[in-house]
Amino acid sequence: IFNDYLKSKIMKKKVLKLSSVVAALLLSIVTFAQRDPLKWPFAKTSIWNMPLHNNALYRPGNIGAAVSWGMTEDQDVIVMTPSSPLINVRTNSWTNRCPTGTPALLTTLPVPSDLIVTNGGTPNFAAGILQPDGHTIYQTQPFQKCVAGSTAFSQYVFAASDIYGDGRLGAHGGSGLSSIGGTIRVGELLPNASIKHALKINLYANKYVFYSAATGGYRWPASQADSYAASNYSTTCPNYMRMGALLALLPAFNINILQTEPAKIIARALQTYGGYVVDDTAWDVYAIETEIGPAGNVMTEFKAAYGYDYNVNSLTHPFAVDMATIFKALQCVDNNDANNIGGGPTTDTVNRRAPMAPGFTSAIAVTSVSVTPITGSMQVGSTLALTPAITPSNATNQTVSWSTNNGSVATVSSAGFVTAIAAGTAIITVTTQDGSKTATSSITVTAPASSNIALNKVSSMSCGFSPEYANDGNQATRWVACNGTFPKSWSVDLGANANLTRSEIDWEFNNRVYKYRVEVSANNSTWTTVVNKTANKVAGNMVDNFTASSVRYLRITITGAPNGVWASIREFRVIGTFTGARSAAQSHSVISSAQITAYPNPLINGDLKIDADGFEKNSETNITIHDALGRVILKKIIYTNKNGSINLSIGKQQILAKGLITISANSGKNKKLIKVFIQ
Repeated sequence: IFNDYLKSKIMKKKVLKLSSVVAALLLSIVTFAQRDPLKWPFAKTSIWNMPLHNNALYRPGNIGAAVSWGMTEDQDVIVMTPSSPLINVRTNSWTNRCPTGTPALLTTLPVPSDLIVTNGGTPNFAAGILQPDGHTIYQTQPFQKCVAGSTAFSQYVFAASDIYGDGRLGAHGGSGLSSIGGTIRVGELLPNASIKHALKINLYANKYVFYSAATGGYRWPASQADSYAASNYSTTCPNYMRMGALLALLPAFNINILQTEPAKIIARALQTYGGYVVDDTAWDVYAIETEIGPAGNVMTEFKAAYGYDYNVNSLTHPFAVDMATIFKALQCVDNNDANNIGGGPTTDTVNRRAPMAPGFTSAIAVTSVSVTPITGSMQVGSTLALTPAITPSNATNQTVSWSTNNGSVATVSSAGFVTAIAAGTAIITVTTQDGSKTATSSITVTAPASSNIALNKVSSMSCGFSPEYANDGNQATRWVACNGTFPKSWSVDLGANANLTRSEIDWEFNNRVYKYRVEVSANNSTWTTVVNKTANKVAGNMVDNFTASSVRYLRITITGAPNGVWASIREFRVIGTFTGARSAAQSHSVISSAQITAYPNPLINGDLKIDADGFEKNSETNITIHDALGRVILKKIIYTNKNGSINLSIGKQQILAKGLITISANSGKNKKLIKVFIQ
C-alpha cells in the first residue's frame, strides 16, 4: 500500500485514507495478540507470566555440569479438553503405575479415551486436567493412562487451580507448585519459536538445594519441600538455593555462544522470565518440564524437528554442552517474593525485561442454563440439592446465584441447597452472572407424617446420667438431654434406624448453644459419634475447661431429617470414664481412640482446621476430601507427631467446592471420617 502511495503521489486526502488503513491493520494485530488460556494460562501477574524486573538482585547459583547425562525429561501431563467424555481415574501407587483389577475410584475426569501416557524417564508425571466448567484444573500425580479406553490411574491429589487465576500451586511434590505453569508447551521449542513464560527446573537436591530446619528447604512461591529434605538436601550450598528459588540468566549472558537452536530458545526464556526450582532429580542431572497430552508430546516433536533427543544421553553432544553452559550460568533472583515477583514491585509492569502477557481471547458467553431437578417434592425440615448446568459447558463465567419466590415455604443457599420450611409451593430460580440467563425448579413442601413424630424413650444408662426426652412441637425437631457429673474426656453418640442426612445438631452445653452441621449415617447396630470433646473445637467456639468432678447440663436438638421423616432416634449416650459402676448394657459403647475433627463447621470463610488424635505415632497420614458425588477434590499426606496427632489448615480456595464434603484421615489401621458443609 505504501509503495503504491509513493508512486501515484496522491494528495493529503489520500494520505489520511492510508493512515486509516494502517490503523485498521494495527488494530487487527493487537486483536490477534490476545492469548488462549488453554495454551497460555493464568493471570498476567502470575509467577509464570511476569517477566524479570530490572531491579532483580542476582546471586550465584553455583550449579555444576551434569556428571553422566546431558539433559533429562520430566513430563507434565496437560489435558485441556473439558468437553471430552468423563473417564474413571482409579488409584495407583508410585511403584505400580498401572495396576490390574479394579482399584478404588479416585475421581472422574474429561480425558480423551485414545490418550496414552505411560511411565517415562523421570517418574513424576504431574498432571493438570481441565474440568468441564472450563475453569478448574484438577492436579494429581503420578498420572498414567496405559492403554486406550476409559480408565486412567493416579495417586496424590493437590490443590485445584483456576486457569484464569494466579496458578501458583499444584502437583509438583517437591515444591507444591503448579502442574501446568512453567511447562514447555507443544510448539514452543520448535525452530523460530519462543517461550513467553517462566520455566520449571529440576535440580539434584543433594548438591544444589539447601535445607535447614529454619527454612524447611523451600522458599516462596513454593509451599513445601520433599518429605526427605532434612536427610537428602544439601546443607552447604547457598541458603537462597531452596525449592521455589527463581533462577535466571544475567542480562549480560551472551546467547550467541550457544550452538543449538533449542538451547537458545530456552536461554532467552531464562534471561527474560527465569525458571523456578520445583522438584528433585534425585541423581546428578537436571531437567526442565515439558508437555505430554492430547495436544502432543514435546519430546516427539523435538526429535522430529532437530534429529536428536531432548534427553540426549551424552556429555559432548552440542545440545548437552549448551545446556550445561546454561545451567552453570544460572543465578538466583534473591529478592523474588509475592510483592516483588521477578525481583521488583509486582505492581510495576513497566520496568521489566519484556512486555506483560496480553489479555485472554474473548470470553465464551453463556447461552443458557438449566437446573436439575425441574420439580421436587420435599417434607418440612428436609434439604434438597439443586444442580445447575450452563451451556456451553466451557463458558468463561460459570458463576450463578439462587433465589426463592417464597422463603416462608423453602429457602435456598448460595450453593443451591433448598431447605423445606413449611407446607406449600416455592419456585427456586438460578440466574447466571453472565447474561442473566435463568432456569427454575418448582418445589412442593408437605408436612411429615404424624406417626414419625415421637422420640423413643432414651435409656438412662445409655446417657450415664438421668436423661430427658421430648418433642418441642415442631415436627422437624427432636431433643434429648442429660445432666450430671461429666468426665474429663467425653463424646456424644446417637444411634438411629434412619440416615439423618444433612441434619443440623444444636448442642447446648451449660446453657450455651453451638451449631454443628453433620451427616449421621446410622442403623440399629451402628453408633455414630456426632460430638466429641477431644479437641474441644468441634463446634468452633467451645472453650470450657473440663474437670472430672464438674457437673454439666447437655442437651442435643436435631433438625432437618431427610424428607422430613424421622424413623426414631434409638439411643443417646455420653461416653467417658464415669464415677461409679456402669451397667453391662453399656459395654458396646467402647469406641476407637482415634478421632478426627474439623472446624469451623459450616465453613463460610477462612481456613478449615483439621485435627486428628489417637493415630499411629510418627506415621504417614492420608487426609482426603471428597465432594458430595464422591470425587476426590484434595489429597494431602502429612506425618503424625510423637503423640499420634496432626493439626492441619486447608484454605477454602484450595477446596473449590460448596455443599457437603467428606474428610477422611487414614493412618495405618485407623481410618476416620467426618462431614463438613462448605458454604
